[in-house]
Amino acid sequence: MNLFKSILAVCAGVLLLAVLFLLGIAFALNRTVCRPEFALVEIDRADAVGAGRELVLQRMPARARPYAPAVGATYDELRPWIRGQVRAGTPLLYDYLFERTDRLVFTVSSEPVRRSLREHLLRQILEQPPADFAQVPPAELPRIAEEAADKMIANLKIRPEYQFDSATTRLKWQEMLERAQTLVHRGRQATRVLIGLGIVLAAAIVLLRGSLFGLSVVFIVSGVAGYAGYLMAVSDIRLPVAAAALPEGLRAYAPLFFRHVLDPLASFNLWVLACGAVLLIVSWLLHRGRAKPGADGAR
Repeated sequence: MNLFKSILAVCAGVLLLAVLFLLGIAFALNRTVCRPEFALVEIDRADAVGAGRELVLQRMPARARPYAPAVGATYDELRPWIRGQVRAGTPLLYDYLFERTDRLVFTVSSEPVRRSLREHLLRQILEQPPADFAQVPPAELPRIAEEAADKMIANLKIRPEYQFDSATTRLKWQEMLERAQTLVHRGRQATRVLIGLGIVLAAAIVLLRGSLFGLSVVFIVSGVAGYAGYLMAVSDIRLPVAAAALPEGLRAYAPLFFRHVLDPLASFNLWVLACGAVLLIVSWLLHRGRAKPGADGAR
């Protein structure tokens, strides 16, 4: 019977080690990517707005490439505005993904973009007139340049405002949002299950062993192994193959981003190790307290 209990206690200990490992990952994600504050800080650190500039310039049609300086200057001028839009939209996205709202609606006015782009196109045309403007008299150049800039803006067909609505957006975006929402929902459910399973396994180990010693060993082993795993992970972060498609700035920042995501694992495993040490001390004190009356009686 004692052998059977020992086998069950070992199995429960192994399962508890696995549960603590998974809870560590859940803790790290909950402290990082599941928080809009973390996302906003990382967006600023990675200069994602600057990476967006690089993507816009790379994807410009060949016939529009001569005006890339004007587009780049527009983007640079609007960086604070773009950053403000990102800061306004990110919490809304998180509210939707975490089911705090049933619908994601975000509206952006294009007027700042239209105004800034027109100004920079006009300035570029005046400072570096295209070849087909060579015959334009200097006195007429400002008027012709304004007409050309207005025509370019009109050809872009920029709407007064753009609205993203999860209920009416394209099917591809709806599917992506639904998959992300489902993933978040299942992750939260799995975390609750892991916490409950961990409590049951911890209680089972104590009951089967008849003391806190076995449970303390599991916590200490988990804390030491988890912290060692964290150190190994952050010392050799390798990017997935898909990261090659990222702009150079984001690709360079990606290892640091993954380190920031993993950093809470260090504190989690140290807390687990500390809990194991406390349990070990309590177990020793209880054992000593039970042994003392017997020793006194023998005297």
